[in-house]
Amino acid sequence: MIKNIYLDMDGVLCDFNKHYTNLFGMHPKQARDQKNGNYSSFWNTFVDNGEFVNIPPLEGYDKILHAVAEYRRQMKGEVTIRILTSSGGQSKYAEVAAQKTQWLKDHFIIYEPIVVPGRRYKQEYANPYSILIDDTQDVIEDWKEAGGIGIQHKGDAREVVWQFLAVTEFDTKVLMKNEYYDQE
Repeated sequence: MIKNIYLDMDGVLCDFNKHYTNLFGMHPKQARDQKNGNYSSFWNTFVDNGEFVNIPPLEGYDKILHAVAEYRRQMKGEVTIRILTSSGGQSKYAEVAAQKTQWLKDHFIIYEPIVVPGRRYKQEYANPYSILIDDTQDVIEDWKEAGGIGIQHKGDAREVVWQFLAVTEFDTKVLMKNEYYDQE
């Protein structure tokens, strides 16, 4: 039985890449790959300007939230749902944690946030009774290697919901009333 569901923020609930690209004119991966200091400079600007609070929700994030909440309801509250997100390092940990917590409040997401100082720390929460929904492949691989159940968000919230339903063997009758979940 699943006891814990962890949701990543950036790339699952909110669209960090889109917001970063809109601000700096390039995808964060492109900035990192340049090795010219832009990424570090952009990162500091992003955090110092409180941009984590301004990130738009990712399309379909509400469908994922609905699915996990409905699963918890059907399990009579025996499942804990938390947000498991990274601050991107120690140097701006407090600022990023505060901004991400505010983002959750602003979007009426009531689940407890766990902010780790780097994505490699997420695997410390993995066990056979825990699911992580995350967009980063190596995070999912590390999670599974540590004994957890991982679902990678590759941009299609509907696919994430279907994977979640398959993993949990969830009774889908309630969700099936919503045409969004119809598999094509």
